[in-house]
Amino acid sequence: MTETLRTIVEVLSEPNSFRWSDALYADPDNLADLNSPCLVLDPDSVDTDEDEEPAEAKARGFSYILAIQDIQSIHANLTAQVGTVQLDQLLEAFRHYFERDAFMVLDRNTIGN
Repeated sequence: MTETLRTIVEVLSEPNSFRWSDALYADPDNLADLNSPCLVLDPDSVDTDEDEEPAEAKARGFSYILAIQDIQSIHANLTAQVGTVQLDQLLEAFRHYFERDAFMVLDRNTIGN
């Protein structure tokens, strides 16, 4: 099965368009760019190699990044804090969660500035 190559911005801006069972695969060293390529795959319904990485993701040099349900939660958490989410905030919140396994908490005094 050939999956559609996507960009990080597509996944972050519309996380609810994916199934909760899906996962994001990308180059972990290239997450700072919204236009970085990625794949969204259901890890339980694709062929995997001995490392349990989907073969198509591994062929592109991608690794497991986060479950889509985590990305949905990141988006919801940020929306609860700021209302209208800006892409740069979303990328920062995504990278914060990826690096720390924790939601980013914004200073209420700087929201909207």
